[in-house]
Amino acid sequence: MPMNQLLLELRNEIYVEPFSSIDFGKHRNTVAPSDMKRPNSIIVKLANPVFRAWETYARPLWLHRKANDVVRDLMRREDENTSYNDLAPVNKALQMAAVYFADGEASTSLAKHRETLPTYLWQSDKGMTSGGTNGVQVWDTAFTVLAVVEAGLANDSQFKAAMTRALDFLNVSQLRDNLTDPYRQRRKGGWPFSTKNNGYIVSDCSAESMKAVIMLQEECGFSKIISDSRLRECVDSLLSMQNEDGGFGSYERARGGEWLELLNPAEVFDRIMVEYSYPECTTAVLTSFSIFRQHFPDYNAAAIETAISRAVQYILASQHSDGGWYGSWAICFTYATFFALESLETVGQTYQTSIPARRACDWLVSKQKPDGGWGEHPSSCELQQYVQHEKSQVVNTAWALLALMSARYPHSTVIVNGLTLIQSRQQNNGEWLQEDVEGVFNRTCHETVKSGQAEAKDENKGLIGVTPLSLDHDSGGKGGVHATQLKGTQVGEPRISRHVTWLTQASPMRSSLCSYLRSLANLSTLFVELEVISLHCSNGKSIRVDAQQDRDTANSTRADDIVAVVSFLFVIFCCAVIDETMRISPGTALNALYHDQDIFGGPFFSRPERWIASESVSPESVAAVESVSFPFSIGSRRCPGKRLAYQEMAMAMAREVFRLDFRLSREM
Repeated sequence: MPMNQLLLELRNEIYVEPFSSIDFGKHRNTVAPSDMKRPNSIIVKLANPVFRAWETYARPLWLHRKANDVVRDLMRREDENTSYNDLAPVNKALQMAAVYFADGEASTSLAKHRETLPTYLWQSDKGMTSGGTNGVQVWDTAFTVLAVVEAGLANDSQFKAAMTRALDFLNVSQLRDNLTDPYRQRRKGGWPFSTKNNGYIVSDCSAESMKAVIMLQEECGFSKIISDSRLRECVDSLLSMQNEDGGFGSYERARGGEWLELLNPAEVFDRIMVEYSYPECTTAVLTSFSIFRQHFPDYNAAAIETAISRAVQYILASQHSDGGWYGSWAICFTYATFFALESLETVGQTYQTSIPARRACDWLVSKQKPDGGWGEHPSSCELQQYVQHEKSQVVNTAWALLALMSARYPHSTVIVNGLTLIQSRQQNNGEWLQEDVEGVFNRTCHETVKSGQAEAKDENKGLIGVTPLSLDHDSGGKGGVHATQLKGTQVGEPRISRHVTWLTQASPMRSSLCSYLRSLANLSTLFVELEVISLHCSNGKSIRVDAQQDRDTANSTRADDIVAVVSFLFVIFCCAVIDETMRISPGTALNALYHDQDIFGGPFFSRPERWIASESVSPESVAAVESVSFPFSIGSRRCPGKRLAYQEMAMAMAREVFRLDFRLSREM
């Protein structure tokens, strides 16, 4: 390339002394201290001058041309595999320069490189800079879908259109064939990191995308635009990526040993010569297999079970002696421990049942800061030991809370304090600001994003810090309203005039009513909750219902009549009673959490009013009990029948209150 004004300006900008005076041969090993992350091994230091002498004095020209042809063919494969985006900006720049000299300035290949160059460049407050990839579109889309689905908002009118478009994007981004390149990992059915043009399957991106698709199509009723056969192809490709140690890497199976890092010539990057197993990638694949087999139990069941078992063994084997796990794709021990505990929870290993899970929870809690948050410094990655940040970080806090909730950590005060910190940092527009470096790769390269959303979420009430839109407990799909939103609201029902009075006297419910409700229950959950609804009256509360309809109306079984009662009782009575009932008798390992004296004063007494803000119950108290309420579990293993169970409980309560009069027991 002939010298021009741009090159002159770049030379003056980059170098601290005149370009013409620099003897580059003397600076082969000169590296800025800030970039010296991994010094060259003695092998590389000895090999450099040997190969330089070989190239200059001994290498035959025919061998030089043969080597260039082989390397150029490999580079051409990379260009074609990625639609000339290339994997990252480092090899993008090198390959673009190589294409210029090998194919010429007027070549089609160079033109294609120029077309894709802007995907890496962006303008920051410090000037023009480069992204680490050509985007994170698939990765962010999959996690956004999972967050919305787990918050129960996928079919909400505010989010449904966005979820439909997200599913469309995952549809067009799926890799539908294998590469003709014989050196590359099988990819059919998988997903890349950014867009389809990225070209290569990534294990955790594929796993999280498959989970998102299954949740939208199988659990939320979205159109099935990605067929079952395409999901099976994703599973097959993921199975092919499992390493000998049971773990999963990022782009491919491990093909060499760690000893090859002795040949690493890059001082700024560590762990780049071969692929490794990572707790983060392993957990993503393991949990995706778990969800897949829930919906497709007959497909390749033995191979999936074996893969899950081996993955769990890898997770257990990679736990550090202090209880944490080292993370390679974000900061750092907090991040990996969050994923590892999610893996263990998938196979039933929680705080109550697993020593490794208990050790991990105790280790996490030991890192909690006085303000309730967690903060891990980015230097943890390089030092390979936990380093406390001077300030709590929202993202670290979210990861730690998700980890503890996955493990069913029983001491809810720890979790509530963390959630309180996250809520306090939310901005008026709904977002959370980036506070420090959050991502990392190759142990030494830190990733920065423009802004982020805290990932901790309350399964039943919506995203933490966001006003709940709906509990989805209503009977007609019209959108329920949480009782705490209705303090002071006057509710009228034109068709039914009933007065519901809470009496403060002790009033045991007659055993005959309990037996009657028992006979109504078709589902075990429904029976337990209806029985405890009755039981709560013996703990200081009773209902008196004065009917003002004629016998025909009072004995009605029409759904419209009952739904009218549901809409009335849901606001005043139904929501609080159901929530309290699910707390008292969860029937799961959550029993200890739901009877925590610090959160639930008098935890062994049924007090539905604890869920309703009033003069005697503060909104902060209601928020505290709501923040730890997930009776149907949380995350990927939550009960798929949650909404149906809530509907049946509400309808059964309304039906019986509609038909019966409840009065104080004569034994009082």
